[in-house]
Amino acid sequence: FVFLSTGLVRRGSAVPRGRIVLGLSFPWERIAAELEQDPDFLFRFVAMPRAFEEFVAGAYVQSGWSDVTLTKQTRDGGIDVIVSADVPGVGRIVVANEVKAYSPGRIVGVKDVSRVVAAIGANPGFSKAVVTTTSRFSADVSKEFGQLMPGRLELKDGAALRAWIAKLRSKR
Repeated sequence: FVFLSTGLVRRGSAVPRGRIVLGLSFPWERIAAELEQDPDFLFRFVAMPRAFEEFVAGAYVQSGWSDVTLTKQTRDGGIDVIVSADVPGVGRIVVANEVKAYSPGRIVGVKDVSRVVAAIGANPGFSKAVVTTTSRFSADVSKEFGQLMPGRLELKDGAALRAWIAKLRSKR
């Protein structure tokens, strides 16, 4: 699918951890529409993990987050997308999202999730971590990190991601 090889988001200025995401590009919407027709389309991101990171960043933009950053491709500290917003009466919320473009047979395990949990533990500025995957999570992940969910850790598997994208598209 040719749209995966083009930029899925419009990038803005550089910041210390990466680049600000200004908005969506046309291919993002086309891919979101394709996911409704073919749920397995999500696995095409396996060959292009950076495109998957952009797609997830675009979903946050579409959700209305005011500040979305796509981190650098290397040495990102286990975090691919950082989103933040000021919430009246609460303060600034900062979410660190690790994105895993895995094939259907490859599941996200404890070791994968440990990296992002360590990243939020090492940075008190992060309010919450999210791990988003095209695939699914091992049962051990919920056992290991259940005490952090849903307040400090959210697991978004392929099915949850497709549901989120469908909800975003229905609001348009």
